[in-house]
Amino acid sequence: MSGTVLSVQSQVAFGHVGNAAANFALQRLGVPTIAVPTIILSSHKGYGTARGFSLSASQLDELLTGVDSLKTPIHTLLSGYLGEADQAQALLAFLNRHPELTYILDPVMGDHGVGLFVDPALPGLFKNQALPRCQIFTPNRFELEILAGQTLADLPAIINAARSLLARGPQWCVVTSLELPDWPDLIGVLAVSQSAAWTVQTPKLHGRFNGTGDLFAALLTGHLTQETKLPKALERATATTYDIAAATLNNGGGELQLIPNQALITNPKSRFTALKL
Repeated sequence: MSGTVLSVQSQVAFGHVGNAAANFALQRLGVPTIAVPTIILSSHKGYGTARGFSLSASQLDELLTGVDSLKTPIHTLLSGYLGEADQAQALLAFLNRHPELTYILDPVMGDHGVGLFVDPALPGLFKNQALPRCQIFTPNRFELEILAGQTLADLPAIINAARSLLARGPQWCVVTSLELPDWPDLIGVLAVSQSAAWTVQTPKLHGRFNGTGDLFAALLTGHLTQETKLPKALERATATTYDIAAATLNNGGGELQLIPNQALITNPKSRFTALKL
């Protein structure tokens, strides 16, 4: 893959989630990026005082049509938070007009302990319409369970579920924030194709970080756009995400400390190895 990335996801005025994380990370990697919002908020909703509004499907389509009119060559589309099914339909209509685009889907829907926080129609739409169009999707374990329609208790079950969904069309499933009983002090990222599986594990950081999934998906997209092979892209994206989360924790937690630690985007301190399973 190469060229400009179109990133379609949430936008906040304060903090680093959604495009406020992804756009900066991609550009810091040197990847030309066009950022289109699906929802505009004062901050992420965890603050309890967040204000803002979601774009309608017609407004999202209007923005995407305007981007089209610029005639800027776009090679990859990364989508994150789509709160409503009609937004996803508008995005899929754009992709249908551009079958040449590589599509990386981060199916943002929820997490364990939080539950589903999007339109209940979205899981089925992702499974039946978006997965057949994307090349890579990056669910967390909760989202993979929703898409697979089953609880996934161990690594073999997770790999089997990923491969059952890959049969719908994608080349890779990359499962993020993976915690398993066999990894008591570790957290992992797992990449699965029909013929291979790779994992990168890091020490578990005891804190909650908003935006790490958005950051990771953007970093993975950026490295792949620069022609990095997937296992190496997995290593680099994981190392940067870990280092920025660790720096945030060392600074007391809260919002990702992305700006003061931006050098880690191109030169992470940590080195983690992708292990083939």
